[in-house]
Amino acid sequence: MTETLFLGRTEEQNQFRRMLASYQPSGWRKHLPTFSRPFVKAQDEQTSVMLLYGEGGMGKSRLIRRLRAIADEPALARQVQRLFLDWEEQKGLHPDLKVGHDFIQPQTVLEVLHKGLVNANWGGYFEEYRRQVELLKAAEAKLEKQIQAQPENPLVKQVSKFGAQGIGWIIRQHTAGVELVPADAIELGLNLGAEGLSQARQFVQRALTPKEYEVYAQPNQKLAEALGGGIAALARQKPLLILLDTYETVDRPECDYTLREVMGRSGNTIWVIAGRANLADSELRGKAYFRGYRQKFTEDRLYTKKLAEFSADQIQEYFAGAVPEQPLTPEQVEQLTEFSFGIPFVIAEAAAMWREGKPIAEIVMPPTSQQSGTARERVIKQTCERFLMHCIEAKDSEGDLRAVYALAILRRPDAELLQQMLDEPNLDQALQGLRQRYSFIWAEQLSLDSKFTRFLREYLLNPLRRNDPRVQQVNERALIWLRLKLEERTQDIADRGDWYGEEAISETLLHIVNHAFWQSPEAGWRELVPLFLEGWQYSRSWTRNLLEMAELFQPCFDREGQQRFGWMKNALAESPDLEEVKALLVELKKLAQRKWMDGAGAEARWLILRLQEGKLLSRQENYQQALQIYLEIERQLPEQALRLRKSLAAAFYNLSSKFIWADGALDAGYSTEGELAIQSAVRLNDTRSIHYYSLGAVLSKTDRKEEAIAAYHKAIELDPKFATPHNGLGNLYKAQGKQEEAIAAYHKVIELDPKSATPHNALGNLYSDQGKQEEAIAAYHKAIELDPKSATPHNNLGILYKAQGKQEEAIAAYHKAIELDPKFATPHNNLGNLYSDQGKQEEAIAAYHKAIELDPKSAAPHNALGNLYSDQGKQEEAIAAYHKAIELDPKYATPHNN
Repeated sequence: MTETLFLGRTEEQNQFRRMLASYQPSGWRKHLPTFSRPFVKAQDEQTSVMLLYGEGGMGKSRLIRRLRAIADEPALARQVQRLFLDWEEQKGLHPDLKVGHDFIQPQTVLEVLHKGLVNANWGGYFEEYRRQVELLKAAEAKLEKQIQAQPENPLVKQVSKFGAQGIGWIIRQHTAGVELVPADAIELGLNLGAEGLSQARQFVQRALTPKEYEVYAQPNQKLAEALGGGIAALARQKPLLILLDTYETVDRPECDYTLREVMGRSGNTIWVIAGRANLADSELRGKAYFRGYRQKFTEDRLYTKKLAEFSADQIQEYFAGAVPEQPLTPEQVEQLTEFSFGIPFVIAEAAAMWREGKPIAEIVMPPTSQQSGTARERVIKQTCERFLMHCIEAKDSEGDLRAVYALAILRRPDAELLQQMLDEPNLDQALQGLRQRYSFIWAEQLSLDSKFTRFLREYLLNPLRRNDPRVQQVNERALIWLRLKLEERTQDIADRGDWYGEEAISETLLHIVNHAFWQSPEAGWRELVPLFLEGWQYSRSWTRNLLEMAELFQPCFDREGQQRFGWMKNALAESPDLEEVKALLVELKKLAQRKWMDGAGAEARWLILRLQEGKLLSRQENYQQALQIYLEIERQLPEQALRLRKSLAAAFYNLSSKFIWADGALDAGYSTEGELAIQSAVRLNDTRSIHYYSLGAVLSKTDRKEEAIAAYHKAIELDPKFATPHNGLGNLYKAQGKQEEAIAAYHKVIELDPKSATPHNALGNLYSDQGKQEEAIAAYHKAIELDPKSATPHNNLGILYKAQGKQEEAIAAYHKAIELDPKFATPHNNLGNLYSDQGKQEEAIAAYHKAIELDPKSAAPHNALGNLYSDQGKQEEAIAAYHKAIELDPKYATPHNN
């Protein structure tokens, strides 16, 4: 059977020969190659790429070795230099390739390629690359030394624990436009805003020379440029062929994009890449957009081919021979290719059904239920039984089938777990024996052939086969052992929230849910539901893995389960549908009443459920109800639930902002609810500087100024480089008449955050109060320079110009403020005052009415209208305006006097 899986690849071989031929010299370059080399121009150098991709076992490695043999033919060998790298083999030689696919670094990929080139005796072309590598190492060493030498460095608390490489990672992520969402930042223990990133960058720039900073800030780019340049120089001597097999080992986007930079600069080089993923086409992969090779290389320089045991053309040809009167459409060919993996037996079965009149859509239809008798179920059944036929005929058929079933239902390879499932003391020997008997068993990988695994899992999910004693025996052993391991691994961890940060524990939980679903759908749901609720709170990334794993069992879900699963996936979306979140919470409360949430951690799970209800209410802008739920949770919070305590503190803080800075206001306002919420945030987590800053902001709007000052000082103590509390202190000192202290506070803000416009505007106000008009104007202009889109300093300039009698300049400043912020009421009120002084009563009235329209809660424009109406002799209108001003601000004395 194995030999039938490999088909001739005539098209690919012919294309490869054409690509090689296009690089052969002609004319005088052919006859005088040495003489012609200095005359080769950069624009004459062209890179070509051949991408071969497809699932494992599709013949990619055999094909790439065939292409290598073609290049070794004497006629071609004299014309082309060759380098071959098998990344799977390289993994055995380079420990940095063994860290797992998602953790392999671009610099590792470049270094492995560089070593391959050096081993081919081409090292002399790569001196610049080695120079850049040494420069990067020197920069990192210098920065590490700088960090250690300055224990009070502003970065110490937040980023220095990551070292020089960690700081570099942060800077590069920001440069690349990748933002850390708040939830991820909390998980990393890294809460950096634009200010922190700016500080990190400035620290690095001071520590390094420009050349060092250049390679430190963009190491992948600089190293790729140097390596590509060396390859281009090598290829000028004679075209170069680089063949890369098992590229799926290193094809994560960051590594692939970096290697593409090398390719783009590699001159007369042909790259042949064989891997599993389609790297040619751009697409959205989860939340990230993948840029395919077609965006970098033109069609005449890029050849792509998806390899299957039967190509699409071969499938079409096969079906045309089987059912000539009913040709396949291109869409049907694509569907069959995806479903069958090109396995000849599957294609033959599908063609037989097509001949019987079964629609292609039914044959390839994704499983939605376990109703037997569908065309797809028949293909799956016949394919698996064909594969398993030799197991059934084996001497120890029961033992072999148990082993195959165990490998099929394993969530991922795990030697210890598999050993327990099979009750096999010498697992490696047993697997090697199976491997000798069955080609679809991959002993070293502790798995089955990936194509067969997909078919066999679907086959076993049929209720009759899932309940086979051999399946349930190995599955029950797995569950018993996993639950014992979970108890052992968690016995010293009081807070269940910490489970999700421990890889061994979180992996064990996923294994348990997997095997519970193999037991039965209800058993799986009973394990999944409480863990989903906890994961939703403690680790959304883990919970996404949970649901991704559970998708395998979706065909087994009843209607209620399908709906529940859809709600769960929505809840983890970046922008979830709130009505579906509400439906999920109702469902979870119903399941809690059925005692699905009982057991260890039940009390905390109920509070998590309530917390999610509160968060939903907050998203729906029902802030009062959310606050009541949070307060209820705080009263019931278990002492050992430390992670939940911090989560509740964060929820209180976020909610407090909705009250203190209502409707997105720039200035804080007092709110009883806001104070209550932020006091709870401080009480639950007194290590966050931002909590104390918000407390200071809300207290500053009361008579408790000293408490506000103390809160600001605590915020500064917790984070000495946090500039905003100093600004709050400056405002408080100014209100208390402590002008020197206020000036010092504002200058401290400027020192910590030189790009902030706010302290300059505040200094302008203070200088204006002191009668230092020139200093005030300079401060306002500095604020405008730093933040040209801010309306406030323009409004303040208008006030100052009016005081100086510069009415036209004042009007222009007010209009600029209105232009920048059409919803800003104050400049309209100020315009009204100026027009009133000029005797332009109608314009003044219109300006006051506009101020009232934009800020209905402001008393000042009503009082000003009262004055105007009084001047016009409209006594009733004046009285009404004064009363409205008093109603809006009972402590505002002026309208009482008027």
